[in-house]
Amino acid sequence: KTEFFGEDTSSYPTLLKTEGQKIVNANGEEVVLKGVTAPDPHRLNQAEVYSTSYYQGIFDLGGNVLRVPVHPSRYLSDEYYIWRFIDPIIKWAGENKFYVIIDWDCSGSPLTGEGDNLTDIADDVTGKSVSFWKKIAHHYKDTPNVVFEIFNEPKSIRADKWGEIANSLIASIREEGANQLI
Repeated sequence: KTEFFGEDTSSYPTLLKTEGQKIVNANGEEVVLKGVTAPDPHRLNQAEVYSTSYYQGIFDLGGNVLRVPVHPSRYLSDEYYIWRFIDPIIKWAGENKFYVIIDWDCSGSPLTGEGDNLTDIADDVTGKSVSFWKKIAHHYKDTPNVVFEIFNEPKSIRADKWGEIANSLIASIREEGANQLI
């Protein structure tokens, strides 16, 4: 367990940013993200298929990005979730020139806590989401192949209220010094 992602990332894909409507790498070259979503790594581990070879099969399909959903209940049930599951995926992806979208896989209302995957955080969806992003952003702030998806599917919420919550999640990431694409 380390405070920061501890791998040498010099051979990983470079940090992404936006220029107008384009996503570009550190050299200013346009990057089009093409890839797949794998199941939550905790779920793969329970099915006894979480492994280097499982993810290598995904990398071998081509593309350049892997979306990794993190279900709140699974994350909250394992204090070593980041180090046990996310760190290896980031490393394997970097070695294969892939970006990784870390998806806080919530589906529902961040105001009321009603919805799929919110049971374990329903009493304080926004607070627990902020806490998650602070920890993730701090840990991966110097890891260039990481992209953040702040909340999978906000539902039953007015656009202005969602905008306030989204801005608070983004602010929590930026406060940790993480400059990755969100």
